[in-house]
Amino acid sequence: MISRNVSKYLRGLAMLIVIASHYSEWMYIEPAIPALRHCISTWGPPGVDIFFLLSGYGLYKSYKAAGRIDGEFILKRVLAVYLPYLLLFLLLEIYHGEAFYRDLSGWVNFFTAGEFWFLNVMFVMYAAFIICFAFFKKAALPALVIMGVAHTVWLHMTGHADFWMLSNHAFALGVFAAAGENRFSRLYTKKNKLLLMLAGLAGASAAFVIMQRMGGSGRAESYVAELVMNAFITLAVLGAAYLLPDKKIAVLAVIGEASLFIYILHTTMFYAIIFKLESFGYALGTAVTAIITVLCAVVLFKLYSLFHGKVLKEIRKKYEKIRSAQIQLHYTDTDAAA
Repeated sequence: MISRNVSKYLRGLAMLIVIASHYSEWMYIEPAIPALRHCISTWGPPGVDIFFLLSGYGLYKSYKAAGRIDGEFILKRVLAVYLPYLLLFLLLEIYHGEAFYRDLSGWVNFFTAGEFWFLNVMFVMYAAFIICFAFFKKAALPALVIMGVAHTVWLHMTGHADFWMLSNHAFALGVFAAAGENRFSRLYTKKNKLLLMLAGLAGASAAFVIMQRMGGSGRAESYVAELVMNAFITLAVLGAAYLLPDKKIAVLAVIGEASLFIYILHTTMFYAIIFKLESFGYALGTAVTAIITVLCAVVLFKLYSLFHGKVLKEIRKKYEKIRSAQIQLHYTDTDAAA
């Protein structure tokens, strides 16, 4: 239902939403329309939820294509998400002149992405997915829901309420959307796919407004409203996947591919650049900052992709040799038994 191309530019769109939200919140210059700035600054949670939804969907599809959770499956996730985070975090530590390794809490913070709540929650959900589908098999989906709820409760009890504790539900919804793809595809017929997408957008927007009136994302009072918003976002994204052409939209595709790098770098680069662009004015300064951030992140992503591609190529070669040896051993044993 969601092709790789469509997933890329939906990620790109979500990344732009997150950047707009953060920049509106961080901007030290008061804009001409303060109400608009406040409105844009609240867009972050829906943008992040789209990321979690697409991540859950893509991870399940990768699992079904692989047929099992094995070392190769886990290593691919480490190379695609975890290793880039470690390298970029080290780069930022050098830039800031900080040293995370001075005490135990620093090491824990480093390995668990404590500075980046989105990645912290994402790593937890990836680990939960791997555990559930490696050990629980037929009960994997219910087990994933239980782990997600337990994670939410733990976050709330440890003082991390905010929006941390609800985005993991969007990940689970993405997994369910992929697992129930055949059923969903029957709903999205040629006649009603536009209607379903519009209904999803309308429902998500209404739930978002209610959530904001109840105090914003992550509050106990707005818990149900945010869950409803996640569900409607799922409906809207699945509808958009049917309506959008399966072609690369160059700019959004590149932003979507490099979204992890953009997310990790955009805070530091904002404060490193924006104060030097005061003469540009509010809107232009923000736009230039965003463009420079995206370009730097894309360059780093492309460089890492060269390394990533070579490593994956070598891994495939080794696995093919191991499997060939196993097949040869099987036939040798069969011939001997005969």
